Amino acid sequence: MYTESTSHVDEGVGADQVDLKNADNSLGSDSDEGLNTDSTDDDYIGPWRVPRSLHGSLPLDLSDRIPLEIIESIIDCMVQAALVPTAQVCRAWYPRARHNLYSTIRLQSRRCYDLLVQQVRTSPRVKQRLATTDGLIVTHFIERKGDNIPFLDALPLVFADALPALRVLSIEGALRPVMHPSFYLGLLQFKHIVSLRLSAVELSNITQLERIIFACPHVAELGLDRVTLVSGATPVRWGSSRPAHTRSRIASTTSLRRLDFKLSLSSGSLLASVSIVDWLVSSAICTSLRDLEWAVRGPMGAIGHMKHGAFNAQLDRLLETTGTSLSSFEEQWPGLSVGSVIVPNLVHNRALRYWTFTVNINRDQLEDGWSAVATHLRMLLSTVRSYKLQCITIRLGAIIRNEQPALPNTKELSPPQERFVSRTQLRRLHNVMVQPYFGALTAVHVAHPVFYHEGTRCKGNPRDAENIRTDVQQLLGPWHDRGLVKFSHMPDPYV
Repeated sequence: MYTESTSHVDEGVGADQVDLKNADNSLGSDSDEGLNTDSTDDDYIGPWRVPRSLHGSLPLDLSDRIPLEIIESIIDCMVQAALVPTAQVCRAWYPRARHNLYSTIRLQSRRCYDLLVQQVRTSPRVKQRLATTDGLIVTHFIERKGDNIPFLDALPLVFADALPALRVLSIEGALRPVMHPSFYLGLLQFKHIVSLRLSAVELSNITQLERIIFACPHVAELGLDRVTLVSGATPVRWGSSRPAHTRSRIASTTSLRRLDFKLSLSSGSLLASVSIVDWLVSSAICTSLRDLEWAVRGPMGAIGHMKHGAFNAQLDRLLETTGTSLSSFEEQWPGLSVGSVIVPNLVHNRALRYWTFTVNINRDQLEDGWSAVATHLRMLLSTVRSYKLQCITIRLGAIIRNEQPALPNTKELSPPQERFVSRTQLRRLHNVMVQPYFGALTAVHVAHPVFYHEGTRCKGNPRDAENIRTDVQQLLGPWHDRGLVKFSHMPDPYV
């Protein structure tokens, strides 16, 4: 959804960030002078403070045999601090490194913003390179010491001409409940934005969110991460006092293809989710949605479990709205015990092809066997009505409670016959798995369990993981017999 390479505009911000002003001066032009690597500093080259140890480690006779396509792929994976020295190596490397340097710009303070404005006005070279920038990330939190002057209100109007190719806009913490009207007018000037992300922002009400989204009529990818509304804000229902021209423009131009919705397990986030989902459903911008990612993060506990049910009700509304257009769905819930089952309803999603979900196994459940796991899986799979389902990914996590600091020992994770589900439960689960809805499956990926204690990620014993693998193979017997089940390491779900 976002470009990997980001240029940071700041002064003295560290080795992993780039000052565009200095980058412009060092890169110079496409001539040999712009690629000069000589320096009188014995330890660092240029203002990026890149150690000399990064240079000259590859023999020329070897580097000459590496195809340029491979070199460019390596450059695409480089951190910002390495891009300028890379551009100074030779002519062949220069275009790709410079392109990545300016592909996405990150503004993290008022100081960054002022510096970039100055460079756009005074440096034709910077202005020329910014014309190819396709991503802008604005990260600004007013509570930072000494940085309490907002700038987002003016940013769209100031940079509308300087960033004509902008396609991806990410706003992190910079939005306020009350923005100057010029902000919304300026957004209309970014005519090619197809991806919009709002993260850690508090809005006045749902109308403000609507104005921001519909100021980008071509947006196809929307990310909402911890978006909350001011306490007491009243949701605006569809069909209220909206101008007729606004309703017609909305209906004709905005149609999301991907929605990434992340919430925190709090009362404010729950209230906001009700208002936001109500608007998403009523505005009909999700009727053509293809990819949906839903994540709720927060602490466990009885209150948390109750809120999970409320969040799940909002998810079901989205799933029903997307209907047959949805082809990929990923859900993620925080350390929730399997006994408190969360079962999204997929009966309306008859074109679903890819599905990712999480099953957490808490230590206290191991004493009762895997019955709860089998029941949870059966309830999840029973809602599937798509004959096109090709790939299922199961994130399997083993959770260690605070009262048991040690990792499970071999006795707790004993062979499956000592703690497995009953034959009746297993048969009921397998009866669901052989339904024709799963006939098109080509792969079932099961992630390795990750053990947690007091919110800290810990390493699991390889023998423990192998025992759980054996159990999962029995749980997924029909699919295992078809050779579909594959195990892999589990990524950190909190990243």
